[in-house]
Amino acid sequence: MNDSMTFTGDLSFLNAVTNRDPFPAYAQLLREQPIYFDPAVGFYVVSRYEDIRRILMDPKTYSSAAWQETARSRVESEHSKRMTDRFAALGWVPLPNVGNLDDPRHREIRSIFENAFRPSRVKDMEDEIRLTAASLVDAFAAEGHCELVSAFSIPFPLSVICRQVGARQEDMWRIKHWMDALIDRVSFLQTAEEQVSSVDQVIEAQHYFKAVIDDLRGHGNGTVLSDLVNTPLSDGRLMSDEEVLSNIMDSIFLAGTETTTNSISAGVRILCEQPELFNRLKSDPANCLRVFIEEVLRLESPAQGLYRVVTKEVEMHGVKMAAGSVLHLRIGAANRDERKFPCPAHVELERKNAGAHLAFGSGLHHCVGAPLARRELHWAFATLVDRFAGIRLSAEQGPIDYLPNYMFRSIRALHVEFLT
Repeated sequence: MNDSMTFTGDLSFLNAVTNRDPFPAYAQLLREQPIYFDPAVGFYVVSRYEDIRRILMDPKTYSSAAWQETARSRVESEHSKRMTDRFAALGWVPLPNVGNLDDPRHREIRSIFENAFRPSRVKDMEDEIRLTAASLVDAFAAEGHCELVSAFSIPFPLSVICRQVGARQEDMWRIKHWMDALIDRVSFLQTAEEQVSSVDQVIEAQHYFKAVIDDLRGHGNGTVLSDLVNTPLSDGRLMSDEEVLSNIMDSIFLAGTETTTNSISAGVRILCEQPELFNRLKSDPANCLRVFIEEVLRLESPAQGLYRVVTKEVEMHGVKMAAGSVLHLRIGAANRDERKFPCPAHVELERKNAGAHLAFGSGLHHCVGAPLARRELHWAFATLVDRFAGIRLSAEQGPIDYLPNYMFRSIRALHVEFLT
């Protein structure tokens, strides 16, 4: 793909063509409109790397917590209010997760997450992560081919997270179905009927995880979820069921699996299309694998953006934004900003600043699960590179399609063949 091509379509990322292939639009925004007002959603889209990083480092001016209230009110309708009533009547009204809080509340909840995902725990999980990857690859290696998304990209991180919250492995695909409902709810692309269906699925998930929470209250078992349930806050109280539910579903399952799933699929697509990269990884994994993983995260940015709300009037690139304005920080564009990353549309295994991407955010809200995600990605690609002589797209694949979503970039299916 040539990102420098002239873009003449609808710059809204709700547009189906732009949503499927946003990179030409990113190139135009980066060149000409670093602050772009998207009338379809009422957000200011920020695209350049340094602008986004400066925003992320200034949480007082650019609030995370205000997104929950201010931004959603822009698209509020009688129907969405009925959805809130549906949650209240049948389940629990979702509360802001740790990523949608400001200090001091954010700092307090985040400290529990930092302890739950502390380096020593991630290190203790290393063998489990490695063996999970190997077991999944064993299941399709003999066949010589698979649909990678369902056979590997999804079940690998989901299996790891299920163990860390005490969810049954046999419920994994049921949980994935619920996470898809969560993803669909932030797509901005659902009909009213589809929104009702998604809400009902999320409520079903709430009841499932509420039972897990009840089992853990006062009975720690060393899992990540046990820490969230049983660690007291500064006032001595524990997080409420509503708080834990929102963080299980949004911060642990959704954030903790979707990034890894999308990165595995994107990385394998790159290796299929550029076999010379596979050969370099196989011949020198110690020196090449880490940079390859960072380049995949940068190039594909599995979560394409973040939201902030302006707390006072600001001006950027000649555009004045009043207090209360919603900013959509388009990480997917920033990670291809040539001002920061020369030759941004290409995998460069010699790139010195590969890890400077914003795929995991920056500042106070830098993803606390990033070390776990990186270890999962390491063993995903290390296992594939070690086991096979090469990977290529199957003849049945056809054009690669992405699930429509304003926030996530997810390959729908990836049919591959393995060379031995």
